[in-house]
Amino acid sequence: MIGKSTKSDTLSVRVTPDVMQYIDSFPGRTRAERFSYMIRLFKNEEKEKRKMSTLIAIGAGIAVLTGIGAGVGIGIATSKAVDAIARQPEADGKIRTSLILGCALAEATAIYGFIIALLIVLLLK
Repeated sequence: MIGKSTKSDTLSVRVTPDVMQYIDSFPGRTRAERFSYMIRLFKNEEKEKRKMSTLIAIGAGIAVLTGIGAGVGIGIATSKAVDAIARQPEADGKIRTSLILGCALAEATAIYGFIIALLIVLLLK
């Protein structure tokens, strides 16, 4: 039966007057144009949400990269401290104290980056 519509082909939706007033506020000459405009808006919102979640993931990844800087800094400081202790074994205590303080400060930057990454992921979703 080509060309004839059956009841299963049609969609009947009961819409309250306040919803119709909301739909009538969209631009368009007919209600069908207004419905299609509303559907396009919802699709665009979904795309924006996906873009935002992608940007959140990139931002969190960049914030975690501070751990690389901390690791490199601690490695360089340790190598220099070992060289200094090898040259002057009698200054072992002072060098070790300075090394531990420097490593703690460098590790703090990595912890700050990790905390910022957690805040980005948890609060911006």
